[in-house]
Amino acid sequence: MSEVENGRDGIEAAVNSEGWEQLVLTPIAERGRWLRVLRDLGIKVSADFRPPQRLIFETPTSIDDTKARDLRIGAYSYIGPGADIRAATIGRFCSLARQIILGPSEHPTHLTSTHPIAFNPGSWFSRDPYFAAISRRVRVRSGQVMIGDDVWIGAGVLVRTGVTIGTGAIIGAKSLVLQDVEPYAVVAGTPARLIRHRYPEEIRARLLASRWWERDLRGIGRVDFADPIAFCAEVESLPPTAVLSTEKFRLTRTADAEVRIERRLAEIPVGQTAPAGSWSP
Repeated sequence: MSEVENGRDGIEAAVNSEGWEQLVLTPIAERGRWLRVLRDLGIKVSADFRPPQRLIFETPTSIDDTKARDLRIGAYSYIGPGADIRAATIGRFCSLARQIILGPSEHPTHLTSTHPIAFNPGSWFSRDPYFAAISRRVRVRSGQVMIGDDVWIGAGVLVRTGVTIGTGAIIGAKSLVLQDVEPYAVVAGTPARLIRHRYPEEIRARLLASRWWERDLRGIGRVDFADPIAFCAEVESLPPTAVLSTEKFRLTRTADAEVRIERRLAEIPVGQTAPAGSWSP
């Protein structure tokens, strides 16, 4: 019997108004248990993985030892070791290399000081009486990093908060991405600049319209990934019922230092070009 089944035996299964069925509720300290549950469900995590405040994922997926606050990731996507993610939505079939940084917190540059004393009373020094008396709260840039489907991000990339990376894009290693990236664009550099588009406009449009990341391609047989025109024709020939079926789960950290893992009962397709609005919990 799996940890998921054991967890469900230990509590009364509850389905909330949003359509999430609780599978497991366990203290964060019982690390071995909730790690086994995640692996039973089909997500690959390392032994030192730390649970985000919220993680929504389709299976299968792999997030290794990612450090994250709020992460949503689609089926067959993976994140390499050492990633630091503040808030991001990642589509299906994405390849994210090691040590990427998505949406780090920012410091305002228009104030007299860039130190948290000028804009963030809740920082590391919040209990210091001098800091508490002087500090002020100022709104800073925030927002999720939105990544479409079939995106490849190289090692050591930093993406600014609020940036959207379109489906099929490629980001060169160690790039600094400050602006939105178009679908099927190749960008690189510090700051990242457009190198080229992977395909002519008409092929890019056809690939996006095919939404192949939502389709069950087994009906094609041997898929030809080398020829984008032939590939699109094969996907377009599939019947409407050829939909890739996956399961969606949610992990949250509660105020009582517990980990809650839930299964989504209602199927919601993920494969949307960025921004991936279908990820709404």
